[in-house]
Amino acid sequence: MRPVDIADVVTQTSKPRIHRKIRSRYTAKQAEETTKTRRMRACLRCHIQRVRCIPNEENPADPKAPCQTCLRVSQTKKVIHNCPCMRFRLPSIVLYRPGGLNLTCRWEGTQVKNVDSWADSSTLVIDMAQGLCRKPMTIRVRRIRPQAGDVLSRFWVHDGECRAQELPPYALADVHETADQFQKYLKEYAFDLLTESVKDSDEYIRYTYSMVDIHYHSLPDELENAVTGEKIPNREKKLLADMIRFCFSIRHTTGSSWVSGKETLGIEPNLDPSYPLGDKLSLPRMIVAQFDSIMCEIVLKEMCPMLLKHLEEFVFKNNPANWFTIYLVIFMLLHEISVSCRDRYRHARQNSARTRYGTLGRFVEQMQEGANVLLSVWQYYKSVDLMNVDWNNRNNTRLKHLTPQQVLFMQWSIQTLSQRLPTIPQTPEEGCWEHPLYFVSQMFGTWSPLRTYNYMEP
Repeated sequence: MRPVDIADVVTQTSKPRIHRKIRSRYTAKQAEETTKTRRMRACLRCHIQRVRCIPNEENPADPKAPCQTCLRVSQTKKVIHNCPCMRFRLPSIVLYRPGGLNLTCRWEGTQVKNVDSWADSSTLVIDMAQGLCRKPMTIRVRRIRPQAGDVLSRFWVHDGECRAQELPPYALADVHETADQFQKYLKEYAFDLLTESVKDSDEYIRYTYSMVDIHYHSLPDELENAVTGEKIPNREKKLLADMIRFCFSIRHTTGSSWVSGKETLGIEPNLDPSYPLGDKLSLPRMIVAQFDSIMCEIVLKEMCPMLLKHLEEFVFKNNPANWFTIYLVIFMLLHEISVSCRDRYRHARQNSARTRYGTLGRFVEQMQEGANVLLSVWQYYKSVDLMNVDWNNRNNTRLKHLTPQQVLFMQWSIQTLSQRLPTIPQTPEEGCWEHPLYFVSQMFGTWSPLRTYNYMEP
């Protein structure tokens, strides 16, 4: 037997040394700049490109002042990502309204609680509808003994006069059972959002939402790992599914729900022509309060940051193969922001609020700031002026991965939007924030941060 050579042992067992580049020490000035950047966060471009985000020399403590890196880039002729310098974390933007409808004094805010003062032991099963899908949600309810602070009527204002309809005192029989029911309802019927919720919308919105459905079903459920060969879930498809379920949930915090089906809890139709729900039967107020708490505390509080973190991961990967999916996700988010603005404006008008969005002005302001964040992300990621695309040379752009069907869809979208642009209001006085196409129309050409609502102004 040949003697073991020590060189063989070293060759077989020793791991190769990784020679890492030694980073030079920061100067005092660089250390100070880094500290300031960590306090304010790096801007989008610097974060994605992993370069130093140097604070503005004239206003180093102002997070809204453009960093020196972005200023240098803006002065060069070869700029691919022409977007403003903005510092933010995508998962922290506000996309759904805070709960707490002040319909009861039994608990504060959006605590998810059962009522403990029942009128009797019997329960009833009713259908709760909101016009978002083909099937209403079935829930168990139970009559309660009203207490001081419980709102028992639906109120609205007409020609300066406050009107009301008294409703029977019912609450959810079990809030946790209802929460579980909604999660199942969400999984089964969320995709109805893509047709039912936009059936009365502009053709441009309807066609885009139908394309979301088509694109989702075109994506494979699993992908093959290039290294191990094993099947792994398709995260791109999951992002789109999570987006649809999130928007379906968001819509349950807008508008009004009503009782449908045979069991009406003894509620009579309201014959007042000014009644906001027309011939529909308003849901008892305690049920509305409890369901709102479920949406805020159990559904959206967990779903929203997870979705935005997932989206952020895809954006930071900067993979052009995901271009169409990211386009659809950001389009839906921006459209849902318009829907929420319109709903808050409607609610404020129905209740004769003194300000544009009533008591939820701060929420609307934060949501519109979130629209600016989404548009900044998109401006960086898309890296092409969609209003001036040379489709014959798209293979030299990020659009090279689009399928022929997606190319036709984008061409139709650009043409349709160009026709709509003259009719889309551009100022708050004209009603821009509530227009369904205002925010999504900013995705196509050059863009700069939009004026947003200021809840401190009258």
